[in-house]
Amino acid sequence: MKSLHLILSVALFLGLLPSVHAADDKPLGTGKLQKGLVIDVTDVKRTSDNFLKVSFQVRNPTKDSVTYQILGAQFVPETYYVEEGGKFKYAVIKDDRGNFIAAHVPGTLSLAAGDKAEYWAKFPQPGKGIKHITLYFRQAEPIEDIPVPPPAKAAGDDAKPEAKAEKTVGTGKFQKGLVIDVTDVARTSDNFLKVSFQVRNPTREQVTHTISGVYFVPESYYVEAGGKFKYQVIRDDKGNYIAAKVPGTLTLGPGDKAEYWAKFPQPGKGIKHITLYFRQAEPIEDVPVPPEK
Repeated sequence: MKSLHLILSVALFLGLLPSVHAADDKPLGTGKLQKGLVIDVTDVKRTSDNFLKVSFQVRNPTKDSVTYQILGAQFVPETYYVEEGGKFKYAVIKDDRGNFIAAHVPGTLSLAAGDKAEYWAKFPQPGKGIKHITLYFRQAEPIEDIPVPPPAKAAGDDAKPEAKAEKTVGTGKFQKGLVIDVTDVARTSDNFLKVSFQVRNPTREQVTHTISGVYFVPESYYVEAGGKFKYQVIRDDKGNYIAAKVPGTLTLGPGDKAEYWAKFPQPGKGIKHITLYFRQAEPIEDVPVPPEK
C-alpha cells in the first residue's frame, strides 16, 4: 500500500460527478497538430479523486497515412490548461513515484486516413466559478473555450448516478474500439478485494490488439475515493501476481468478450468507491465497493 501524495486537498464525492461530453461525436474543441493531424477534446469530467479528467484524441482527417514523431515522453509533461482569464496554469498531475496520471502516449504515431488514437490525462480541478479552460498540447495550437462541468452535488441531493451497462459496475474505453467492463467487486475470505473484468468488442468488426499481458497486470491498480491510497495487484510468496493470465495478443469478433480477474489489497475502512486503472485504458471511476463483512 503506497500513499498517493496529491497536490490538491482530497475530497470524497458521493453524488453525481458531472461531465461535459461531445454530442454526436462532435468534439468539445479541436486544434491543429502537425502534418495535417488534429487534436479533439472529447470529454471533460470532474472525478471522485478530486481531479479533472480530460479525454482527447489525435485524428487524421487527411486522405493519406501519416506518421508523426509525437514524442510521448515530452508530450504529456508539456500538456496543461489555463483557466479563463489566464490567471492559473495547471499541468498533468503525478503520483507519489513521479509518474504522470495519464494514458501512455507513444513516441511515434502512425494513423491511416480517417483513423484516430484516444488518450486521457488528469489535472487539478480549476478554481471556483471557472466555466471554461484553454488546453495546450505540445506542438498543437491552443484549444480555446473548453467547457468545464459544475462541481459535484453533495450526497443527499436529488442527482442520480448515470446508468451503467447491464451486468457491469463500470466501463472504460480501451483501444481500437474495445472497452473494459468491471463486472464484479467482492471481498474474499483470504482478506483481499477480487475485481472481475472483461475486455469487450462492441464494434461490428473483428479486432486484434496487442494487450501485452506481461505488462497489463503489473500496471493495473486502483485508488480509493478521495485519492488517498493506491493499491496494486498482489503477489504470492514466489512473486507471481494473483490474477488471471492475460495474453500478449487479444483477438475478438463483433460482440465477443474475454473475462479476467485480479486480487488487490482491501481498501481502508469506510471506503465505498474506487477508481480502477488498467494499462492503455481510461480510468474507470466510482466503482462501488461492497461493505466490510
